[in-house]
Amino acid sequence: MAQLRMEDFLNRVLTTSERVKFSQADPYGHLNTAQYVDMVLNHRLEALTTLAGIDLMTMTKTNGVAFVIHKFSVHLFAPSMVGDKLEIASWIAGLKSNGMEVRGIVLGEDDGKTRAAGIFDFITIDTTKGRPIPPPDVFESRYDKNPLVTLPTSSDFLSGIKRIPDGW
Repeated sequence: MAQLRMEDFLNRVLTTSERVKFSQADPYGHLNTAQYVDMVLNHRLEALTTLAGIDLMTMTKTNGVAFVIHKFSVHLFAPSMVGDKLEIASWIAGLKSNGMEVRGIVLGEDDGKTRAAGIFDFITIDTTKGRPIPPPDVFESRYDKNPLVTLPTSSDFLSGIKRIPDGW
């Protein structure tokens, strides 16, 4: 089992794909705005499990550590429609004494156009005391080697994307 340091995650892009479902859309077939946030959060959990070999739900139960969104902002660029296939990408852009900043972007898989981009401010909580704590230094991966070193960096990933928020 590989030990992944929190620093190993900095600027390493995790990606997943999803198709826009009817239940996620408004009556006109547009992806509901709140669904972009939901997609990024679900993507993050899925990607950490499949790409990094980390089970955050078990970690929360056994170690009493949870990652909770403190605040977020999302920029919408273009609509997504029922049936559209989307690529969701995210990375830790910065570490804080009690959490991290995660950036996420939703792209059309067929056209590569940015649909939404957001910044998510997570705090790390001790679930037994309900208080903020520093993020763990190390995560246990089910993989034998560190899979993060094979993932693209955020600068490499963003170099091919035309529409991103200022300052990214």
